[in-house]
Amino acid sequence: MVRPAVQLPAHGDPLCRRLGEALGRGFLARGEAQLGADDPATRAKEAARRFALMEGLVLLKSLGLDDVVAAAIGP
Repeated sequence: MVRPAVQLPAHGDPLCRRLGEALGRGFLARGEAQLGADDPATRAKEAARRFALMEGLVLLKSLGLDDVVAAAIGP
């Protein structure tokens, strides 16, 4: 069951949206800092790509599609 506080950003609550954005940008910055590319634009693009992939995998897992997640990241 989804908690109401988690649902608020989807309903346009500005405070929750700002908090969610800040958290997301923090995760993105942390991921970008760990990448080895010398070019900042390349690091930013790769970090965004990886973050989107991870978020998509979390969604698939929450929908019960564990087999799809395993196929996406498996050998």
